[in-house]
Parts: sequence; C-alpha cells; structure tokens
Amino acid sequence: MHYSLKNKKITAIEFVFFIHWSASQAGSIRHPREKGVADLEAFLSILVNERKVSASAHNQALNAVLFFYREVLGIDLPWLNNIGRPQQTKRIPAVLTKNELPGLLAQMKGMTALLAGVTASPLDLLLQV
Repeated sequence: MHYSLKNKKITAIEFVFFIHWSASQAGSIRHPREKGVADLEAFLSILVNERKVSASAHNQALNAVLFFYREVLGIDLPWLNNIGRPQQTKRIPAVLTKNELPGLLAQMKGMTALLAGVTASPLDLLLQV
C-alpha cells in the first residue's frame, strides 16, 4: 500500500485522538478490539456536535478508524460501513457571472437601481454591452 506521508500522519493523529477520547470516556484505556458500535458512534457524534468538524474531517476520522481496524488489527467491521457519512455542503459563489448581472439589475427598482448604477464602474457598464 502506498500512502502519502501527510495521509499517514493525519490517519495516525485521528486514531490517537479516538484512543484518547475513548480513554477519557471510560476512565481507562481499553484495547481497540474491545470497542463496539456505541463507542465509535459516540466518537463520531463528538466530532460533529462538539468539535464542529467539517464533513471532510469527519470522513477522514472515520476512515482512520476503519483503516486501523482493517489493516492493522485485521478486523473487518461491516457495521461501520453503515454509519452515516456527512455530505459536503454546496458552496454558493460570491461573485455574479456576466450572464447573471443584467438579470439582477433588471429586477432593481427606484433607489436600489439608482445606487447600483452609481456604484458600478465604467468598466462594469461596458462589460454589460
């Protein structure tokens, strides 16, 4: 298996966080073989609800745990595949395209249209043509 050094480091960091988190919950460190569905679901819930991690960070932590169990311990966790994965949020562009601008300006009336015209640079007005 060929993984980048950065990927290996992130996987190790996420799994160490999982071990430390589970030790703080149980009061003592238990072997990963002793952990079950409830432990992993609680860990992933903490990531989302308390650490407020992004969807990609959540998936990365889940993949780190999966990798450790499958590749290091040789334990397949089929139930872990059924744990919900968050979806990436769609990003809304902050800038209008050339095609969107005339439609927006056409919807403006009164003072709003006047202000939009005043704030437009001569170059913006030329680009509309």
